[in-house]
Amino acid sequence: MSEEAAIHVHGADYEKVDSSYFEHRQLKQGAAGWVLLAGLGVAYVISGDFAGWNFGLGQGGWGGLLIATMLMATMYTAMVFSLAELSSMIPTAGGGYGFAATIILSWSWSPLHLCNT
Repeated sequence: MSEEAAIHVHGADYEKVDSSYFEHRQLKQGAAGWVLLAGLGVAYVISGDFAGWNFGLGQGGWGGLLIATMLMATMYTAMVFSLAELSSMIPTAGGGYGFAATIILSWSWSPLHLCNT
């Protein structure tokens, strides 16, 4: 990484690249076809059926399961909005790990901060 092209922001080094860099890092078109997605859907239904839906239905009934589903949908929506807000404030690759590392490494007493310097 050359010095004139390197940018150092919040403990991370960024390199300026041209458009050919991103052309080689594209997803292949058709990588996730309908057969793969349908297979994943069936696998999720089967695993969820054996892992937890039967217990929830037995303990809470249909109403309890509906309330739990609504609660989880609300919490999931809040998490998605939070990650969207963080991704605009801390534009880094790595998703949740990048956000957590940014916060934890800002604490001077953190053991990770001592290892990363």
